[in-house]
Amino acid sequence: IGQLTDLRQLWLARNSLTGTIPPELGYLTNLTDLALSDNQLVGEIPRELATLPNLEWMFLENNQLEGCIPVWPEGLHVELYGNPTLRRCADAR
Repeated sequence: IGQLTDLRQLWLARNSLTGTIPPELGYLTNLTDLALSDNQLVGEIPRELATLPNLEWMFLENNQLEGCIPVWPEGLHVELYGNPTLRRCADAR
């Protein structure tokens, strides 16, 4: 999926996805919207997502994500509710 560099929107909500969020999504530099909510995704949020220059909206709510919440760029709208073991950490860069 990391080779789809012209992709602007990736909407995979409510698809019963399992496993972790692939860090290769960080290669999708033209991505503006990412929706992975309401799946069964586990593990940490890849820090690579915080480096996407055009990302405006990210929906990760209602999964099983855990660990530290990355520091997001200003202006990025992120939905994370429904992931009870996510936490803010002092240095999550």
